[in-house]
Amino acid sequence: MNRSVLALLCAGTLLGACSTHEPIKEAIAPPAPQPVAPPHPEVAAPQPAPQPVPRNVPFSVSMDAFFDFDQSVLRPEGKAALDDLSKRLAVTTYGTLTIVGHADRIGTAEYNQKLSERRAEAMRDHLVSDGVPANKISASGVGKSQPTAACPEVHGKDLIVCLQPDRRAVLTAAGTQIVLSAAGHE
Repeated sequence: MNRSVLALLCAGTLLGACSTHEPIKEAIAPPAPQPVAPPHPEVAAPQPAPQPVPRNVPFSVSMDAFFDFDQSVLRPEGKAALDDLSKRLAVTTYGTLTIVGHADRIGTAEYNQKLSERRAEAMRDHLVSDGVPANKISASGVGKSQPTAACPEVHGKDLIVCLQPDRRAVLTAAGTQIVLSAAGHE
């Protein structure tokens, strides 16, 4: 080989070995970052406690079977029902309560009128004793003029039993009852 070619080869080798430059590498794009899952699942914010929502709630309560034949004294179950009603009225805004007493058809119209009034007054007095304001209660009677029981061909003690639904008083109130519910839901 020619000496000059050999010198060139040696010089190239020496230069390559002594070079401080790194060889050029091909540019490679880094991998795209992967989405990282949150360490804990999302927890929904706690819902606020239900707020009282006023709404108009008319109601009528029929108190049949709370009076015995020819009586205006409330039976124990009648007193218990009125106690429950007093609790309901405590969370209700109302104008007045109307109590209408009734009697069965046995007896004179005049006697039954007075008996129906005494029944309405017995309910009123019990509600007042439970804390319902007396000035918000209207009590009256209609005697035997609005019967609900039909007892054809029934006599004696069987008639008294059959006419029990007519020995009643009806309480009606219209007002706003506070109901616990989520706002906007009923």
